[in-house]
Amino acid sequence: MNVSPDEKVARFIFSRGDFSTQNGTVKFKAFMPPRNSEIRTLYSSDLSVYRISALSDGKKLSEDQVWKIGREYVQTAGRILKARADLSVDDVYQNTLKVVPAPSPHKRHANITPFPANRTACQRMATKLALASELVIIPPEET
Repeated sequence: MNVSPDEKVARFIFSRGDFSTQNGTVKFKAFMPPRNSEIRTLYSSDLSVYRISALSDGKKLSEDQVWKIGREYVQTAGRILKARADLSVDDVYQNTLKVVPAPSPHKRHANITPFPANRTACQRMATKLALASELVIIPPEET
């Protein structure tokens, strides 16, 4: 089951090098999937995101609720949230990718898939998604 093109997803960002506060943009690195654990020169086909707009239950998340998901389900002691990239699911579909629900560890978790395995193609796809996304910096009281 694919996600509606009207929805928005968020990619949580942990590195200040993955975005620019000066020009308010997300860099392609924020949308790079993890490397394949067995063949380090290849990348995973899935990129983890969270659905932040209304689901079939009609509930849209507040900003506080979005950040709470990031802190509780994504952030770890070694990876502190800095920002997020919000992206329209329609922009994902326009780049021949899918958004597929993956309700673990949270019911709003999903994957953008299938990313190309090789670095160059993966970077091209990540760049397209980054350009289509909107940077949201974590509020100071949340850090």
